[in-house]
Formats: sequence, C-alpha cells, structure tokens
Amino acid sequence: MNGIIGMTELALDTELSPEQREYLGLVKSSANSLLGILNDILDFSKIEAGRLEIDSFEFSLFKMLQETIKSLAYRADQKKLPLLSYVDADVPDRLMGDAGRIRQILVNLIGNAIKFTEQGEVAIKVTKQHASEEGIVSLQFSVRDTGIGIPQDKFNLIFESFSQADTSTTRKYGGTGLGLTISNQLVDLMGGRIWLESELGKGSTFFFSLDLAIASQEPHSTIQSADIAPNRKRQNHQGKLNLLLAEDNVVNQKLAVRLLEKYGHQVTLANNGLEAVNLWQSNHFDAVLMDVDMPVMNGYEATQAIRINERTTGKHTPVVAMTAHAMKGSREECLRSGMDGYISKPINTEALWQELEIIQGGIESESTDAPSHELRRIADLKK
Repeated sequence: MNGIIGMTELALDTELSPEQREYLGLVKSSANSLLGILNDILDFSKIEAGRLEIDSFEFSLFKMLQETIKSLAYRADQKKLPLLSYVDADVPDRLMGDAGRIRQILVNLIGNAIKFTEQGEVAIKVTKQHASEEGIVSLQFSVRDTGIGIPQDKFNLIFESFSQADTSTTRKYGGTGLGLTISNQLVDLMGGRIWLESELGKGSTFFFSLDLAIASQEPHSTIQSADIAPNRKRQNHQGKLNLLLAEDNVVNQKLAVRLLEKYGHQVTLANNGLEAVNLWQSNHFDAVLMDVDMPVMNGYEATQAIRINERTTGKHTPVVAMTAHAMKGSREECLRSGMDGYISKPINTEALWQELEIIQGGIESESTDAPSHELRRIADLKK
C-alpha cells in the first residue's frame, strides 16, 4: 500500500494528460479506500480479540477537533458541503483521555455524514453535560447531517458488524459497515455510550458521551466556524539534507528516494541494516531514515550499532524509523532502541516533512548550548 499510494502521488505531481490524471486519481482514491478498510479490519480484529487498549494522557480537545475537521475538510469541499463546528465556552480544553481514539470515532461519524449527504451541511458540536467535584467532566459530542436519514427500525442494525441500514447504500456509497461498529465498541471501552436520532430523508445526528478527567480548569473561548478550508499542498520546504535511507524493498526505495530528491535532498541508499551502519561509519549524514524489518541486520540492531559507535565520537545522528510497524507500542519500541522519530507506512508526506524540519532545526541550532539531539527530543515531546 505504501508503494501504491506513494508512487501514485508522485505520478500525479508530473505532467499528465487529463485522461491520465483521471485514471491515476481513481487509483489513488481506490487505494485510500482499501487502506481504510484494512485499518478497520485490523482494529475490529484487535477489539474482538480483546487486545485493543485505551490510553489516558493529557491532550487539547480544541486542537484535536481542529486537526480532525481539517483532515476531512477536503472531502466536504468536494461536495460543496459546509463543515461547521461549535464547542460550548464552558467545555475545558485540557483533558485526560485517549485523543487518538476519540478522533477515530469522530472521523468515522463525520466521514459517514459527508458520504451520505448530498446537499445542506454537516455540523459537529461539543457540549458539557455536567462536572463532578472530583474533576470529571461529562461531554456530549454530536455530528449532524442533512443527508438521507435512517429509518428507526434500522437504528440497532447499523451498529452491527458489516451492516448498513440498506444494502442498496452499500452499492451506491461503498464501505464495509465496520466504522460504526468500531465507534460503538470504542465508546464502550471508554465507558461512554453512543446513540442516534434520525428521520428518513431529513438527516441524522449521532451522539456519544464520555466522562473525561480535567487536566486544567481553564476553559477555552467559544469556537464556532462557518467553513474550514481544505488542506493545501506544502509549497516550500526546509534546507537541503544529506540523508541515508535504509530500506530493502525496491518499490519503497524508489518511492522514498524520488520523494526526497524532489525537494532537493541528497539520498544514499542502504539495502539492509549492516550496509547502513557501514555507510554511516564512512560518510557524514544529517539523518538516517531507517526501516525496521530488513535482512542481515534489522533497523533496531543497526540503530543500536550506530549509538554504540557514537559513544567514541560524542556526536549524534538523528535516526527516524520509517516502518510498516503501526501497532500499539511500535513507536515506543523504536524510541527505546535509540531512534529519535517514527513515521508509519504508508508514508504520510506531511509527517515526513515535519520530521525533516525538526532535524533541520537541530542542525541550525548547533551553535546553542543544547545539543541538537536534545532539541530534537524536546520538539518530539511537544508534538
């Protein structure tokens, strides 16, 4: 999937005839749909096996909502649907909970609302129901659309696995029917509940409520938005870097090299971990992009070998994992092995640029008192 999506994006960024651009656009759309299905199936399998865990850490509700809505704005913009958001002024911003899973629920609900709405609008709202003296706030999230609606006798069915309210909607709109099932189970795992109100032909509103610990008592100001502009491609990039890429898959090699060279970076290729260590020892690189699963020596072993060698030089080369390992704990395992950053495949180009910008920032700040790798870790903690 990394190769299909990445190479298609590169091809779309070249000179193409309208017919070629249309065909490649359909390839990319189909690949993204397949990736979504694969992710849903993986999540569903983990939930069914009882292996999906809910984390609890401090996060900004406002920032999470902004990022979620921004990621879906392009889809709404394509259908000329206003994507509205409103958060009550008394809703606290800093909370304790699993922001990633809350975002996943919202993405499922908002994505469905956009998919099943041809005209009108989609609106997201967050309200505070009550707060306890122990610092627990009960929040209600709602996603309202003006779409096709759902008959009342199908309300329970749509939360079942691989089910939709009407089989004809599967043919017209696509999808596996897993999104709402996963959302329902995630809400349940977090101790909340999910429900809906709908009228056929007039739209639907999905609600879910969660009890979350307040990390800060200070509420944010009221947030209301009439329209969210779609994402725009990055036009500029940071300074040019000399990079070592450790990757054994030929398609992934070509994708990463062309993507990086397109922005002027110099890339040296290593086909396995041992080759990466040898190249690192004989050359100067600003950073290493390290796959994890490689023959001869894997990415963990290669990183540890680099770190051992650095003890005699006193220098630190940033190592960023670029791997298909995307399960819970994968990022932490990479950091424990001595890596500085983590990007999961299929490669999110925006995440890659952010990692490279942090590396460039470390290089530019070498004249400061803090070592560049410490600045890199500080920046990573702030993300």
